[in-house]
Amino acid sequence: MLRAAHSRRRPWLAAAASNPRRLRTAASTRRRPWLTVAGAALATVLALSACSPGTGVSATPTMPGAGDSYYPDLGNAGYEADHYALSLDIDPVRGSLSGTATIDAHATADLPKFSLDLVGLDVQGVTVGGQAATQNRQGNKLVVVPARPVSSGAHFTVAVTYSGTPQPIADASGNRTGADKVGWHHDGDEVYVASEVSGARTWYPVNDTPRNKATYSFALTVPAGYTAVANGTLRGQTPHGSGSTFAWEATAPVASYVATVDVGRFVAIDATGPHGLPITVYAPPDLAASARERFAQLPDMISYFESLLGPYPFDTAGAVVVSPGFRWSLETQTRPVYGSQVLTMNQETAAEGISHELAHQWFGDSVTPSNWSDIWLNEGFATYLSWLWLEHSGQRDFLTGLMTTQYGYELNAPDYATLLNHSDLPPEQILPILRRLFQPDGHPVPDAQILSAMGLSSASGLTSAKALGLLGVKPGSADATSYLEDARSSAPISPPASDLFTGGVYNRGAMALQALRLRVGDAAFFRILSTYAAAHRYGNATTDDFIHAAESVANSDLTAFFQTWLRDPKAPPMPQLLPPQ
Repeated sequence: MLRAAHSRRRPWLAAAASNPRRLRTAASTRRRPWLTVAGAALATVLALSACSPGTGVSATPTMPGAGDSYYPDLGNAGYEADHYALSLDIDPVRGSLSGTATIDAHATADLPKFSLDLVGLDVQGVTVGGQAATQNRQGNKLVVVPARPVSSGAHFTVAVTYSGTPQPIADASGNRTGADKVGWHHDGDEVYVASEVSGARTWYPVNDTPRNKATYSFALTVPAGYTAVANGTLRGQTPHGSGSTFAWEATAPVASYVATVDVGRFVAIDATGPHGLPITVYAPPDLAASARERFAQLPDMISYFESLLGPYPFDTAGAVVVSPGFRWSLETQTRPVYGSQVLTMNQETAAEGISHELAHQWFGDSVTPSNWSDIWLNEGFATYLSWLWLEHSGQRDFLTGLMTTQYGYELNAPDYATLLNHSDLPPEQILPILRRLFQPDGHPVPDAQILSAMGLSSASGLTSAKALGLLGVKPGSADATSYLEDARSSAPISPPASDLFTGGVYNRGAMALQALRLRVGDAAFFRILSTYAAAHRYGNATTDDFIHAAESVANSDLTAFFQTWLRDPKAPPMPQLLPPQ
C-alpha cells in the first residue's frame, strides 16, 4: 500500500548552486514514499505512499469480532466465509449500487446468530439456507438470526439483498495520508475501491478480517459505455437491458481489504507476461496512451520477481488507472488501483511505485498477515522489492539516494524529536543537530551557511522553532507526530495501532531485509524469500513464520539479529546499501 498526503521534509541537502546562502530540504512523504532523487549534490524527494486511511469501528461492540489484537471489533466470530458471489447493479454517475451478496460459509461454532460487517446501506432481506432470517443492525454489524441455528462444522449459505450509496469511512489504523477515508469512492462518473484496513464493509456485507480469505465471483451490471473491473479473470460480458453485465472470477483466495470493484469509461490495454500470463491495464480513454507506456514494464517486472520469489501467484495481472489525480495506490489483488498522477511523475518514481504494488501480489495478497500488527510483512517486503527492481533496471544513483533518504527518516527521528520536545533548547545543543542533518554526501554544511539560511549571523539567536522552520516541520503536524513516534520506537513489529503505517514499517522493515541479505548472503537470502512465499501461498503468516523460514534456510540462530532489526526501539546503523558493480 502506498500513500501520499502529507509531506515530511527531510534534509538530504546541499547548498543551492545558484544561491550559496540558501539551504534546501527535500520534500517527501513520511511513510511509504515514491521518491525522486534529482541532482548530484542535491536531492528532491517526491513522495507517494500507499493508502490506508481511517475505519468506522463501533466503540461499543455488541457482537464479537475476529480477535485481531489491534482491531478486535473487525471481522466476526463463529464462522469463516469460503466464497462471496456479488451480483450488483452499479450507477457510476450517482455512485450507488443495489444487488445481492451470497456468501458460502462454514461454522466454527454453534450459531444461534452471527454477524457480518456492514456500514450504511439499506438491507432489504436476508436468507440463511434459503429460509428468511431475522436481521438487525448493531453498530457496524449486520446481525443475522437464522430460522434454525447453524451447527458447528456445518456449511451454510447467506444471501443479503441490499442497496444504497456507499460512503467511505475513517479507518481504525489512524492513517492520515493517501485517501482521507477508505472503502467505496465515487468521483465524477467513476467508482473505485480502496479498503485497507476496514473499508470493505462500506460496499458489501463481509467478514472483514485478513484472517478469513475467500474466493470471489462478481456479476457487475453497468450502463452502456461503462466497464466494470474486479479481481481475477474476466469471464464474460453480456448485454443486460440498456447496459452490460461483466462477470469476474477470483479463484485464488482474496483478503477483504484487497477485494475491489472499479467502474468507468475504461479502455482495456492488453499485454502478455511470462508463461502467457494475461495482463490488462484499464484506463480512461484520454489516459490510455500514457498508461500503455507507463505500464509497459509490467511483464519484465513480473519475470524478474518470479526469478527471485517463485511463480506469480495469480492467473492474471494488470492495473486500474482512474481519473482523479491522487498520488497513492493500493495493491488490490491482481489489479492494483492508481490515481492518474502515476502517469505524470518521472519514470523512476513511477517504477518504484508500480513495482511496489506488484511485489504485494506475493507479499500482502498471496501471503497475508494473520494480524494487522505484522503489517511490515506487507510493506517492508514490497518496499525492499521495489528497491531490487530499481537496482535491476539500472537506477542505482536514484536508488542510493532513495534508500538513504527513506532509512534516514528513522535514523534522524531522535534529532527531530529533541527539537520538538524542547522549545527552550540552547543554541549550543541545536547547532550540532543541524550539522548532523545537513550532510549531503557525508560532508557537513558550514555553520555560517546553516545560520544564514535562517537569517542569522550568529548562533546566539538560534532556537528550536527556527531550526524546525528550516527543516519544514511544524509542531503539532502529522509529520511532527511521526517523528515523535519513530523516536520512541521505529521497530517494524507492532507499530502503534492508532497509526499503523509508520515509517519504521516501510523503511526500517525494508532495511531489515537488506541487513538480512548481508548477514546470510544472496543465495540463502533469496531462498528464504521464495521458501516463505511458497510455504504460505494463498494463506496467512506471522513474523514468527518468516523468522522460522529464515533460520531454517540459513541454518542459523538469528534471534539476536531479528531482535535488533525488528524489535529494538532504536534504529540500527545504516547497513551497506548496494553491492559494488
